[in-house]
Amino acid sequence: MKSIKYLVLCAMLTAGMVFASCGDEEEDDDLTPNNSTEQNNGQNNQDNNGGNNNGNGGQTNNNGQTTDNNGSQDSNATSGSLADFYDKFPVNTYNLADYLDLTNYDKLKALIPAGIYTFSTGDDNPHILAKGTDGSIMLFTNEALSKPTAYIGSTLYYSCFGDDGKNNGYIFYNDQFGERQNYEPAPSSWHFEYDNREKFLEMSLEETSLAYSILNWMLEEMMPVSLTSYIDEVGYKLHSGGKTTLQGVECNYYYVTYEGEYDFLSENAPEKLEEIWLTDNYICLQHSRWDDQYQETRQLSLVNYMPAGTFEENYRTVAKNFNYWGEYSLSETLYSHKKFGDYWLSEEYPDYFNQWLVKYNGKKTSFEVFRRAWVGTDNIVTITITANGATRQEALNYIKEVKKLNLPDVYKDFEDESMIVYNAANEALGDGPLGTVGIYPSYDIIFTEYGDGQTLFTITFDLVRSIFV
Repeated sequence: MKSIKYLVLCAMLTAGMVFASCGDEEEDDDLTPNNSTEQNNGQNNQDNNGGNNNGNGGQTNNNGQTTDNNGSQDSNATSGSLADFYDKFPVNTYNLADYLDLTNYDKLKALIPAGIYTFSTGDDNPHILAKGTDGSIMLFTNEALSKPTAYIGSTLYYSCFGDDGKNNGYIFYNDQFGERQNYEPAPSSWHFEYDNREKFLEMSLEETSLAYSILNWMLEEMMPVSLTSYIDEVGYKLHSGGKTTLQGVECNYYYVTYEGEYDFLSENAPEKLEEIWLTDNYICLQHSRWDDQYQETRQLSLVNYMPAGTFEENYRTVAKNFNYWGEYSLSETLYSHKKFGDYWLSEEYPDYFNQWLVKYNGKKTSFEVFRRAWVGTDNIVTITITANGATRQEALNYIKEVKKLNLPDVYKDFEDESMIVYNAANEALGDGPLGTVGIYPSYDIIFTEYGDGQTLFTITFDLVRSIFV
């Protein structure tokens, strides 16, 4: 877990990510702020829910002095400046560590108004973010949707992600149906099911990276930091352009200019060093920021917007408008399923598997049925069972039962102080005439005992395809 937390924090620090929000509509202010380093000497009691930085709902008066609700002056608060503007944001340079609390993922997601947004960063791979009316969210890339398959060889690329707002996560990718749908082409879905929302947040950040992938993109693109928020702000001026619309979405427009006495900007720098379009819910729909060091403008543009529905409705809408295969519902996808907890999903594979697949009766951590667009066996290629905490004897007992199948092709069968491995198959069952595809069962069973006493037991049951040419 520490490695994920470190990656998130490093990513935010590297990109300088600060949540771009919209406070009350402001008049143009001639801003003469204090140095931002001086502002963070323990004097600011910031309200992370969007209030001013004096922590009691105070406002900045016309003289640049922060006052409380009764108009009394607070000499310890930041004076009127760009810092006041950024300090209203739910995320700023002073509370980045708060994001390492997993509950903040849901808090951030809730601030995004429902809608299907297409964002461009100036490259050929726009992102489609679908925030549902039911609290769900999905993140797609145009590159992933525009290709007929997400596989190159046996490796999966071009993943897209979904969170139904409850206890289910998804990875979406393009593939092609096999026998299960009469070889009709269509997208695929990989469903990760957890017992509750808490488990979803914990494990989809650690194991499957579902929530992490969505959170990371939201922080990087929809919550950008201003270049002027972390350097000396003397001479910068914030302007409010009032209400406007982008692709039919109402938002608030702000921009920043430099009107100071120091001549440190290049002659190529535009007059508007930064432009930000923000919703009333503190979400950045579009921004443009000049980088004087690299002599370029970094942009996020909202290029399309569509009204949203529920999770499944949004999936169909995105497929219809962006997917290579056209419109499909989630129930029509080639379906893989991983369920976390002590479950055995016998209803998700054909009964004839029972002649090969030996049931493990110990406590399980997860059960997964994985499909590819390959012929036979209901497109199932792998069933994987994990059992964290299994004992050595439980592993040996299970391997003993598997050996009763008398699989003739034994590749590995050994035991030492820290590991037990059994790998065997029946290749002869896959033999067939030329031009056909043969399928045979194979087991790869591994028990590992770590130095701290923790154990991991993994049972991988493969349906191996052989093509005879």
